[in-house]
Amino acid sequence: MPALLALLAVAGLAACSSDGSAASDGSAAARAVPESHVAADLQAMGSMDEAVAVAQDEGMDFVCGTFSVPGRSDGPETSACMVRDQGIVAVISFDRGAELTYVVVGSAGDGEVMVPVDDTDVYGVDDSGRLTLWIKAGDTVIGTVSFG
Repeated sequence: MPALLALLAVAGLAACSSDGSAASDGSAAARAVPESHVAADLQAMGSMDEAVAVAQDEGMDFVCGTFSVPGRSDGPETSACMVRDQGIVAVISFDRGAELTYVVVGSAGDGEVMVPVDDTDVYGVDDSGRLTLWIKAGDTVIGTVSFG
């Protein structure tokens, strides 16, 4: 069983290019979402609490979580949300740091897709059913958010 898990992990990593997006073999890749995607408005909010309040009021399809960041001196937590709109599940984060990475894993066998998270653009992946976002500090998963 451990050999099978190792083989699956290597296969998933082999499908990714050096920038973390999926390879050009047709597998999933992170992409900038259109400005009309509801996640663009939520990212403009100053905090996850504010974004959650707006998302709930507007009836958006979303999920969020807050996680402790080991070794962070300027604050112990970060938060991340996944928001579905226009056939795309976008990833946004509040209180993020350069040491964190965001990886979406799909249930359809699409492998792992690194999703860039920054202050200006919002990125996401095609909505392919159940998706899980891993928030990683180095090689350690510090939290997950599941969607779908």
